[in-house]
Amino acid sequence: VKGAHTIPSKSKQLAGVNIEILDVTNSGPGQAPIVLYSLKNDDDSPIDIADMDRVRFQMSGPTDDYSFHVTENAIDASVSLGDGEYTYNFETVIPEDEEGSFAIGAEARREMVWNPGTTNEFEDEEQARNTPVFYFPVTDAEAVPRRMIVSDEKCEECHDDLALHGENRRNATAYCQMCHYPEADDHEVRPEEEMPPRTIDFKMLIHRLHTGEELENDYTVYGFRGSEHNYNSLLYPGDRRNCEKCHVDESYVEAVGDLDTITEQEFFSPMPPNTTACTGCHDTESMQAHAYVNIAPFGEACMACHGEGKEFSVARSHAR
Repeated sequence: VKGAHTIPSKSKQLAGVNIEILDVTNSGPGQAPIVLYSLKNDDDSPIDIADMDRVRFQMSGPTDDYSFHVTENAIDASVSLGDGEYTYNFETVIPEDEEGSFAIGAEARREMVWNPGTTNEFEDEEQARNTPVFYFPVTDAEAVPRRMIVSDEKCEECHDDLALHGENRRNATAYCQMCHYPEADDHEVRPEEEMPPRTIDFKMLIHRLHTGEELENDYTVYGFRGSEHNYNSLLYPGDRRNCEKCHVDESYVEAVGDLDTITEQEFFSPMPPNTTACTGCHDTESMQAHAYVNIAPFGEACMACHGEGKEFSVARSHAR
């Protein structure tokens, strides 16, 4: 019974896959970054990359608000330095006009056989225990990390072991945002008859997911191989006014980024940052109209009424 009820990812048979980014060099504008990384088991013994099913790196930047993104598979082109350390030279160069700091994140997994040689033998994937993100300077003197809005530890209070997209991607603190940036949408996998595309910007996506059944309008996103994901029936087992359940350091009371979100399925697009975040929960036509009439060509007026200490501040409006 104990064995039958063991979740494979928590099995004691796992040796543990741990990938760490140790350094990034050759990282200026017009250059292709070189990643120094390690692959180790839980006991710190080296992993042969030939045994891996996936080693993949994502590069996004700049860290003040992501607008550039690329993913590359590193298994075949990695060079072994011994003792589980490797280098990978990106094929993609950092555009000449980029400034600031960038981030590189890593994914890893290998095939695993449980209970070999028994009637209970089965194969599955052993996912890396971590999804690290490494920040590096492009034109900055020192690397500037992306702002921290939520923490993975807070996510785990409900989700226990939050791992998405084939259980291969963790780290909601820093990694998820590298793909779910303001200009990102589902156009590559969304059926033609369901166009226009829908944004997958984290500011709106996460609020919509957690609002679920309380949404006024349909929220359907298309994913891998055109899979359809509708979130209107989700139940949130708490009080969504408690922003600190997910957010850190009162990050919900100030502006959240610089770039507008392209979201053609909403009542208007593009949406500036605060509007995108707030209408993630407040999705009605009247709420979006309220936001729209308080947006000037040079910025949002949200903080005039909803800023800290104001009569209708976020903290007061969300007070329980």
